[in-house]
Amino acid sequence: ESMGGNGTPFKILDTMIKPRASCGSTISSILAAERAHVLLNGTKDVERVTVEVYEPAKRGMGTGEENWHPETRETADHSIPYVVAAALMDGTVGPSQFTMERIHDPELMALLQKVEVVSNPEFTKAYESVPVGHFTRVEVVTRSGERHVGEVNSIKGDTRDPMTDGEIEDKFRNNTRDVFDDERVGTILARLWQLEEMEDVAEIPPAFVL
Repeated sequence: ESMGGNGTPFKILDTMIKPRASCGSTISSILAAERAHVLLNGTKDVERVTVEVYEPAKRGMGTGEENWHPETRETADHSIPYVVAAALMDGTVGPSQFTMERIHDPELMALLQKVEVVSNPEFTKAYESVPVGHFTRVEVVTRSGERHVGEVNSIKGDTRDPMTDGEIEDKFRNNTRDVFDDERVGTILARLWQLEEMEDVAEIPPAFVL
């Protein structure tokens, strides 16, 4: 069976590329929280946060005490409450939100305890459809009674809304900026974009050596 080429599309073209460096089932919650963040004037007056997700995300990433008390990067990036709280405070979620210092930040931990995750049947139905719908809603209620809502129905990078080459490069740069300088990143990207023309892919790993 052909893997692609000669007019046959390569399967990699149907691959989902996560727009954030976190567990796949938390991505839509991050994106919805980012939209809510821009409506807030800080998080000090937040009274409660409700995250509506599809059932598999609720079951895996929004149930269990460890999701409200993450101790490691692994538990944090698999926790809907954590990534939502981090996105509401910082505006996004990336490598800096998963340092041990950030994970144990008292202010972030206090906001985390105000997050509730619930399953929405309509969102679950959309998730079980083809193409998959990652419907998620984040509602923030302040002490004064104001409501701010961030909502998404797809993940940038999935089959409904593929990432552009430029967006893929931006993600790569954002996740390597603390390790490589811009020139090094540019060199690596140039090689990766020409992967199908390489005679020997063994030249790729040395490009990442620190």
